[in-house]
Amino acid sequence: MYASSNAERFIVHRDATLPQLAGPSATQMNRLEAFVQAGESGACYRQLQKGDVWGWNYTGGLNGSVVWAGIDSGGTLQCLWESTDTIWRFGCPIIMRDAVNMPVLPGGTWRRMVMPSETILEAIQADIDGASMPLWLEDADGEFATPTELHKQLFNILLASDRYVYGWYSTYGEYINLGYLDAMIKEYLTHQWLRAASQVLYDHPFPTMIPLVMAKFSVDGTTGIVTMI
Repeated sequence: MYASSNAERFIVHRDATLPQLAGPSATQMNRLEAFVQAGESGACYRQLQKGDVWGWNYTGGLNGSVVWAGIDSGGTLQCLWESTDTIWRFGCPIIMRDAVNMPVLPGGTWRRMVMPSETILEAIQADIDGASMPLWLEDADGEFATPTELHKQLFNILLASDRYVYGWYSTYGEYINLGYLDAMIKEYLTHQWLRAASQVLYDHPFPTMIPLVMAKFSVDGTTGIVTMI
């Protein structure tokens, strides 16, 4: 399974691989410092220059959707932590104080993000349909004909990695209104769909939704509901 964060200090799963740069970054010389906090279930990593997206692999639990957002006092989204592992569902894995014990977001809010609505997914789909092929696929030798087809394949690859049948769902329209799927499963499917969308639209091979969310969404500090910027 995958997880990622662009926060200044954040927890990774106990069995996580060493985090790697996961999204497009203007600070490729950035690096991490790691330490284990007493009483925590994993290791804590600190970015020397916050804002880069770091991702890691881990052995997961139940498939779910966990996205924590840090929103500053002016209502602007500043950082995220995302995972498809319900172990983090009830506690924020972003450390709210910096390396010198000062609040990271004075007067700000830490909130679980709600998965976006079907209307927002439809708008993102339109962006995918009109996108160019990402540069990280330049060695694919024409395997994918269009960004839309690439997105479907990436989405299915993510689902298959969590033991879903490959090809079961290809678009949000194939699951979002199915009455026999509970809310947690729909959140999980949308989470993976957004990761694949970010890979196409923001040109990164590691499956994370963070570049997309930071560029396109605003998160309400009270409700966690997403709106498009």
